[in-house]
Amino acid sequence: MICLFKSKGCLDKKNLSLYGILICYMIIFTFVFKNKYVSDYIDMYFLAFLGFVMIVYGVVEYYKNASLSEIWLLLKMIYFLIFTFLFVCYVLYFDNFIVLRNPSLLIETAWTRTRSSFGFVHANTTAGICTTCIYLRLLLITGEKKEYIKFDKQESVFLSISSLIVLIMLISTASRGTIIAIVSLYCCKWYLGIDDKFVNKTAIKLLKPALISIVISLLILNIYLVDS
Repeated sequence: MICLFKSKGCLDKKNLSLYGILICYMIIFTFVFKNKYVSDYIDMYFLAFLGFVMIVYGVVEYYKNASLSEIWLLLKMIYFLIFTFLFVCYVLYFDNFIVLRNPSLLIETAWTRTRSSFGFVHANTTAGICTTCIYLRLLLITGEKKEYIKFDKQESVFLSISSLIVLIMLISTASRGTIIAIVSLYCCKWYLGIDDKFVNKTAIKLLKPALISIVISLLILNIYLVDS
């Protein structure tokens, strides 16, 4: 959506390409790979994704002439709304820190392992929404560093606390794939920023392979746990 915002016109070649990718993805994973055993879920997914594309188009069309500061304000509002929704679910379906008190649930392979969904139909659904919130938080951090958006002291404290709550919820879902994706994202972010943060070349030579090893190890671990 951010890429779509960068252009003033909503129907230029770049935007049409991005919309085309979304539509192709929607068609491929609903009709091309359709499985009769899960056809009901796939049809529901198609309608949901179609609605998503229409919402993206509508929001971009509405904000296509907005200033950069207004777009960043929109992202800030979206973050606050998603977090508020998650927080309400967290309070209503509080799990008493089951996974945090039993970290072994993260690596158990049993289908019946305890996971917290906080009112959603599946724990992975909750994890996906938490991930969206975390991605938005990263975008806001980037925007603040580049001075596209500013936060006062109260907002900064709120963002820090809300991020911690979302992280707790994510861990409580015991969604290994999502958690590994988040860790990999941060590792890649640190990898790309090592040269700017460290002057010592020896430290850079040690940290870069270490980060790559962490990501590869996590991916192998996830594959092993799924196959077990």
